[in-house]
Amino acid sequence: MKSSVTKPIYLLIIIMILGCLWLKSNCFASEHGEVFNFTKDYIESLGDCRLAQIAEEDSLANNAGDIKSTIDLMKTARLKTVRFNTAILRLDPYKNSSNKLIKEAAAFIINSYQMLKEACEEGLRMQEKLLNEKEETLNQGKYASKASELQAKSEMALEQLMRCSVLVDDSLIDLKPDENNHCCYLNITSVERKELIDKMHSIFDAKIDEIQPKSNFSYVDGAAALVMKILKDDHKSADERPKAN
Repeated sequence: MKSSVTKPIYLLIIIMILGCLWLKSNCFASEHGEVFNFTKDYIESLGDCRLAQIAEEDSLANNAGDIKSTIDLMKTARLKTVRFNTAILRLDPYKNSSNKLIKEAAAFIINSYQMLKEACEEGLRMQEKLLNEKEETLNQGKYASKASELQAKSEMALEQLMRCSVLVDDSLIDLKPDENNHCCYLNITSVERKELIDKMHSIFDAKIDEIQPKSNFSYVDGAAALVMKILKDDHKSADERPKAN
């Protein structure tokens, strides 16, 4: 049986792709500094990743193991692929940043989303094959093995995202020491800092403030919490630094 996707789903995917193109062309149309823009785009990319995970969880929860459920999983996989591609496009302009920390972080972040996208695309091809295979010729053991392999690849990419957040944190810290030789300032202003915190709350809600390092959380929530931690710690904002005489 040949799989199909309804026209509304295709239309939604087209709209999301057009949004990605607009996003890429307008990425730096901002009066803010690069560190702020980069951090904001990273937070929003985590939001894209979170939406992809929620869609997958909903599909799996409603999976009855029949053909309709398989088609629904395939629709979700296509939408997840677009979400991950959106995340990649958000960070793509920073690959050539003159800021070495941002450039390095962007490369690792993009690699993580690329791994998630590839795993999703491989899973989609596997679902299509499963749908078109005759039941008597289907190798269940091979299918289960491949599914496990893709799950491990996705988990590795999500773990890498948490390490990427550490690099984002590093880019936020101003390495210019104060009079006591401490790096206690950020590279963003108080206004920018509040905007990033508000953005984080709008995507992850207030629970992001409560996540602790050893608590039970998803990798995406954990990656966001690592950035939130430095935004709310005792580092001072850039505009709080005393002006030199």
